[in-house]
Amino acid sequence: MVDQNDQVKDAGSLEGENVGSVLHRDNHISEPKGVAEGEVKISEEVILQLASQALQSVEGVRPAGGSGLSSFGLGRKGKTIGGVRVTVDDGVPPTIMADTYISIKYGLRIPDVAWDVQEAVKVHLEKLTGYRVECVNVFVQGIHLHENPEKTEELLDEKVEPLQQDNDTLSTEEALEENQK
Repeated sequence: MVDQNDQVKDAGSLEGENVGSVLHRDNHISEPKGVAEGEVKISEEVILQLASQALQSVEGVRPAGGSGLSSFGLGRKGKTIGGVRVTVDDGVPPTIMADTYISIKYGLRIPDVAWDVQEAVKVHLEKLTGYRVECVNVFVQGIHLHENPEKTEELLDEKVEPLQQDNDTLSTEEALEENQK
């Protein structure tokens, strides 16, 4: 095939030449530039961070703790970060299996939110890693009333004012003394 620069591409069909080489008009052959040999591996920690970011991008979702089995070292192996656990199979092509542990905002339809989580994690991981996502399991472990956890903590931290005693009310010590008389 001849391109605009009058170069013959894929000169591998010529005897003794490599596929992908370029045969120039003056009959010298050049190898493609920038092609390096080797492999690229992405650590599970990086994939966990990416999956956790995708999880947090879904409205009404908060990460929850991992499964109860994981605390005993049972179930699928791997770390849980930000409500996500991943397993990476280094086959060709590499594949990812993800488990997500979430809490959903009260009032949202759980199956719809779970589907949104699956799609967000799958698309985000496939786009940024180039790996194939085999599955995204969603474990709904709770519901929450407020979108951000700080509001819930503020409500829990509010102190109830102690009841003020009337002058007619006796303290516990005074009541004990009265009973002993």
